[in-house]
Amino acid sequence: MKSLVRLAGRIAMPTAIAALFSSPLTPALAQTQGGTETVTVYTTGELLTKFCRAFLAARRADWHVDGNTSLNAGECYAYVTSVADVLQIESDRITVSQHLPKSCVPKGIAGDDLAVMVANYLDRKPELRSLGAYFLIRQAFAEKFPCK
Repeated sequence: MKSLVRLAGRIAMPTAIAALFSSPLTPALAQTQGGTETVTVYTTGELLTKFCRAFLAARRADWHVDGNTSLNAGECYAYVTSVADVLQIESDRITVSQHLPKSCVPKGIAGDDLAVMVANYLDRKPELRSLGAYFLIRQAFAEKFPCK
């Protein structure tokens, strides 16, 4: 926790943040049981590698790194723990069709627009903040982008 507090305190690069969060959807390959397929994602393996290399560098430097490295390290941590949350949810056998709100997020929407939408949702719903982040994001998406 101590290292995360240091990490959060060092993120102060508005232009780097704006550039990162305004990234467009990118075609990428996904390895599936049926072979390799092209999917559309916000974060590619190349970008995740950059983020996680920064995370390792920041850890080795006891979190005494520049703002851009801190930002990238935080992206790695957030992405990895978010996927871990989803895997935990899946392993607990919670299925989308039975327990989670459905959403139809339009293709092509910018990542920063999604982040603003979720941030606004969280501000409007303080009573829900004790729920898991994954569930809150799903609820925010379902409210803004219901399937028709």
